[in-house]
Amino acid sequence: MFPRILVVGLGALGGRIACQLAAAGVPVMGVSGGGAADGDVKDLTYQGPDGTQLHVSIPLAKDHHDAWNFNPSYALVAVKSYHSDQVCDYLLKALQEGAMAVTLQNGIGNLEKLQRALGEDRAAVGVCTYGASIRDHKVLWGGDGEIALGSPSGRDLSDLARAIASAGFNVRLSNDPLGELWRKAAVNCCINPLTAILRVPNGRLLKSPWALELTESVVREVSLAARLNGVDMDPVRTAGTVRLVMEATGNNRSSMLQDLEAGRTTEIEALSLEVARICTAAGSDAPVCRTLGLLVKAMEELPKENN
Repeated sequence: MFPRILVVGLGALGGRIACQLAAAGVPVMGVSGGGAADGDVKDLTYQGPDGTQLHVSIPLAKDHHDAWNFNPSYALVAVKSYHSDQVCDYLLKALQEGAMAVTLQNGIGNLEKLQRALGEDRAAVGVCTYGASIRDHKVLWGGDGEIALGSPSGRDLSDLARAIASAGFNVRLSNDPLGELWRKAAVNCCINPLTAILRVPNGRLLKSPWALELTESVVREVSLAARLNGVDMDPVRTAGTVRLVMEATGNNRSSMLQDLEAGRTTEIEALSLEVARICTAAGSDAPVCRTLGLLVKAMEELPKENN
């Protein structure tokens, strides 16, 4: 028997995960990013790298009462980081006692928000390096990676890992969830702003020595911010991880690039600009992250002025 899973946010990544879970027979209910559904079900199509398509219908929670009655053991949170406060309010009403929330989000600070809302023992980390995008209402494969699950409080997540693995994902349990979270932040702070600014897929960054030099600087700054938060992160090893993710998701267009192309707000404030804020607050500096962050913020505003 698999645990019942609430997937909060059915965008590219959340849609891919929900689709594969449902196709594997895992009990899944979806929640839109705003916490309210337009109907009773959402028809999802996920297209894999070979063109094979999965078609599923995911029951939707029209409100928190539906989610409560579904009685999930876990909520996988896959919304944008700037929706975290809203999601925390929703999950307080939607999850029964003991149910856990697992952040799969980009950015720094999402775990802490869940911990403050639900309690430290009910919030966990899910670091995902799979890629996905949406085109013509279809979720498209954007690269494979792994999902690392870990609970800072030591809760056992093995049943969740088995459920996710049954859906074809590469899953592992981690005893260093905070380290995993910060290494993912380094990956996102390198790939997302650069691909968004240069308007290229992830793998194109490997072809530019200038882009790779920038990523090394970003990794050093994120490593400093991590240390200031009590997490020791090896910059050399982390830079290698960044390159591996670029290779594995070479054709994927990052979520930040997709957001800019669609005229949406990006998550840059929870990534590069948060790293800069942490370093500045400690009397240090993160000039590369700050510059990349400000460039992305400027790019967010420019299309609005051109309309």
